[in-house]
Amino acid sequence: MSKFRFSSRDQSKRQAEIELRKILDTLKPEQQDKLMEALHTMQKQLFFQEPWLLKKFSGSEQTEILSQFTKEEQMIILARFDLELHHWRYRNGK
Repeated sequence: MSKFRFSSRDQSKRQAEIELRKILDTLKPEQQDKLMEALHTMQKQLFFQEPWLLKKFSGSEQTEILSQFTKEEQMIILARFDLELHHWRYRNGK
């Protein structure tokens, strides 16, 4: 099983990681792998569909997240991120 780590270092994320580890400890290795794969897929889909969530992460964490995607997907995510950023700047500027 690959090591799983939540990005960001705030206390609530640390608590979530502790809770996840407790759950993983109750599962067989094959089940752990399936769960982690499902979580990874869900996380990837979430960032693809809601790229504005990237702004909650540091630059190095954003790079780490984006490295999971193909170059084409990265371009789509970054374009959508920029559109969302411009939208909120324009909206708040009025």
